[in-house]
Amino acid sequence: MLKFFFLAPSDPYWVLLQAIAWVLPLQSVLTSLLGGLLILLFLISGRGRSLDNFIDRGWLALSGWLIITTFTAFDPTVAWTGLFNFLPFFILFAIAQFIVRTPQQFEHILGILVIGSIPLSGLGCLQVFINQPTWQLPRLFNGYDIKLGLSRDYRISSFFGDYGELGIYLVMILILAIAFLIPQTKSRLTKIQRILTWLGLGLGIVAIFYSGSRNAIALLGLGIIALAIYHRYWYVVGSIVGSLALVLWAAWGKFLGLGGEWLRVLFPSGIINRLESAINASQGDYLSTVNRVNAWQFATDLIKARPIQGWGLRSFELVAKSMGFDLHGLPHEHNFYLTLGVAGGLPLMLGFMAMVGWIIWRGLKVKLPKPTKNLVFAVIVAIALFFLSGLLDVVFYEPRVNILSWILLGIVCGISMAQDQKNINLEDS
Repeated sequence: MLKFFFLAPSDPYWVLLQAIAWVLPLQSVLTSLLGGLLILLFLISGRGRSLDNFIDRGWLALSGWLIITTFTAFDPTVAWTGLFNFLPFFILFAIAQFIVRTPQQFEHILGILVIGSIPLSGLGCLQVFINQPTWQLPRLFNGYDIKLGLSRDYRISSFFGDYGELGIYLVMILILAIAFLIPQTKSRLTKIQRILTWLGLGLGIVAIFYSGSRNAIALLGLGIIALAIYHRYWYVVGSIVGSLALVLWAAWGKFLGLGGEWLRVLFPSGIINRLESAINASQGDYLSTVNRVNAWQFATDLIKARPIQGWGLRSFELVAKSMGFDLHGLPHEHNFYLTLGVAGGLPLMLGFMAMVGWIIWRGLKVKLPKPTKNLVFAVIVAIALFFLSGLLDVVFYEPRVNILSWILLGIVCGISMAQDQKNINLEDS
């Protein structure tokens, strides 16, 4: 029974990484504390000297550049606090890629992430079922207020404080759940694991739809299409494309002269209203689109003004205020890549993208047993969807979303490097 929860309990760092995966969706403060403990114990034990390969040196170089930009930042004091959104996660990535080196470890940590999401999605479904917004769960560790009901616009956030953060987290998890249940890989699950994976998938789909996140729902559709193309399930590709077309017809049809109002009863009203607000200027949420475009234009101007050193981390809102530019209440750029460019200039933006791109490319071309290769591809899809979400929002400020993305990136890098080294040793022998 212990093996179901913790694999190889003799390694304290591996146990801590698994513990982080178990509690990850539940509470950001507790998860951050466990992550900090893992980093601290790993470094003071002297194991940090093992984190010395060219990919770790690449993240070290970016860390150095970030530190340099804090000295030239618009407000160095604020920029120093922004380092906590990057430097600890670079170290967490390095530790994850050092620890997870075998297909068994890789699959086990993914299984924990999927099964561990059940309370998150379950609470979301409970919010939909009970729908008593005045009822509230006790706050733990200064966490978010959790109401047992839908918001005024019929949305849920479960344990998260923002609908979009919940949506992006579930997008990554659901892609992993689907990958486990594809015939080529589901045989590796025990009966109870298969049941729990189906449960996590079903609850997660309900929760992500009631999050009302247009970005997350669209990304989930893209992710399923990517998996279906990879496994040549062309009927799934057709079904998903058709379903997305029906949703858009229901939401936008009457504004484009195509009808479709009768389809609205088939989908949660929160989704339809959110999609409609993207093109209907009479909807209150339409302003969010206009305000984002406004923020993107200003961010682009800032990058042009300081293309090399940038303005420093977390400086966007401060610079806008000093210049008298109205962001209409937006606290950041609402675009991850513009955030990097504003913070550290083009060197940070391009360097970060190159690092992530190289890790993904190496994961795609590594030679692994077919079932593990299928899961590696699914993780890469999940990572790609996370970074695609960065085109419209900046969700890495939520520690749990950030930790999930860096763990996934780290374990892909770890198993790729370990397998490449194994293949080289076999060729040499």
